[in-house]
Amino acid sequence: MRRFTLVILILCLSVLLVNAVGADVIVSNLYMSNAPDGPRIIYFDPGTQTVYAIFDYQDAENAEMIVRVRDGAGNAVFEDSSVYSGSGHRAVSISGDGVFEGYQGLAQSHGAAMQGYVEQALAASSPGQARSFVVVALSPGVRLRSLLQILSLYEMSTEAALHLGKALDALALALEEGETIVEDVPDKEVHDRIEQVLHPLVVQALDEMDQALALLSEGEERALLGGLYMTVLLVETDIGVTPAQSVEWEVRPGEEKTPTPTAMVTPESTETPTPTTSVTLQPTETPTSTPTHTPTPAPTLVPIEVAIPSAGDVTGYVYSADLLVNHFGGGPMWTGLTPGGAGKGVYHGAVQFDLSPIPAGAEIIGAQVELTGTSIRFLDRKAGGRWSLRLLGSSVDLFWRSSGYWYLVALADVEDAIGPALSAADLGVGTVNVFPFREDQLFRLQERLNTTGRVSFRLDYTTSLPFFKSIFAWDGGLDRHPPVLRVVHTPP
Repeated sequence: MRRFTLVILILCLSVLLVNAVGADVIVSNLYMSNAPDGPRIIYFDPGTQTVYAIFDYQDAENAEMIVRVRDGAGNAVFEDSSVYSGSGHRAVSISGDGVFEGYQGLAQSHGAAMQGYVEQALAASSPGQARSFVVVALSPGVRLRSLLQILSLYEMSTEAALHLGKALDALALALEEGETIVEDVPDKEVHDRIEQVLHPLVVQALDEMDQALALLSEGEERALLGGLYMTVLLVETDIGVTPAQSVEWEVRPGEEKTPTPTAMVTPESTETPTPTTSVTLQPTETPTSTPTHTPTPAPTLVPIEVAIPSAGDVTGYVYSADLLVNHFGGGPMWTGLTPGGAGKGVYHGAVQFDLSPIPAGAEIIGAQVELTGTSIRFLDRKAGGRWSLRLLGSSVDLFWRSSGYWYLVALADVEDAIGPALSAADLGVGTVNVFPFREDQLFRLQERLNTTGRVSFRLDYTTSLPFFKSIFAWDGGLDRHPPVLRVVHTPP
């Protein structure tokens, strides 16, 4: 499948058909166009305001079909729902205004969630419980920051931009304060810091956001943001929702003028030849003797090492209490277990790497994943257990940004364990844990380079004593030490 370069925003448009289990509805001929009866289009012009997802369906019996738009971080920003019977042809319009309104609704939802968890932290009966609620509040806060940054890409008045900027500034301070409360604030000061610093910052951020959104709502006929989009057609079967068809398309950014190569490759000049020309000149006279030719040894191919940091929107954790959502955004990669109380459940760090820095045709001859510890706040070194890194199957690569615990843990295939299993003694703040690929595992990374162009990992915690809370966190990037995939390859 052709790989595109992400320009501004990746949107994943999912057509989800929700039927009775075992229903025989058939969907086919999924494509995108600029009109309900238009031709198949892959590249849309800059400034496009509406596109159409077009498909056929057969043998539907009161089947609810949902057209859902997701962006690269998994945000569901648009949804259209209808009930179908019989057979037919459908064109669902996706407008820039509709997507914009979706972002507004999500921003308000994540903001309300963050404030709600902070208020639960205020009402907590102990400093430990308060910290747990603050940890949970950081996740929707990171999501909210991402959403406000996307909203800032739209055209707006100076006043709206001012309020949005103030909202982002207050939110950044709130996230920083939340991390400080979790990591550094003494128990006796936790509630005071939440009440006097964190909660006011969150309220300020949401107030500024509401004022910005009210002003932004005055605009009309917005265009879709430029970038790569993907339409995926999924059908609910006896084993769950499965993809039936997919198509990639793109709203192009502004065109750049391509220079004409002829003038650079074959210049015509009466001036002194360039060094390149002089090297390729042939003698015009016949030599008087034939010199003995000494073969030139073939140059030794020097291996190339490339370090690939993960992006924030594909790094974070998944949590067993949130089956269908993830907590990506570059925050801590929490991995471990809480058997009871606030935050009860299992946590798995998760990270994906983009392999595009490795040139096509290169042979991978070595690789390792490097993770930097960032928090031991909830680590019980007496609880035992082991932390390990798992290479997941390629089926999760495409939908990584929009997948939660259910898909990345319950349903995901594990291809191999990478590197050693770690004990609590191996973990610490600032400690870099290295997970090297064995030689017989490198072919799996090579396959990803040649197919999906991405590779996805999950961190697991296993213990024979599941009665003790023990959670460790590696840095997802917010503390300036993102996960790194270090690859050694031959020149292409």
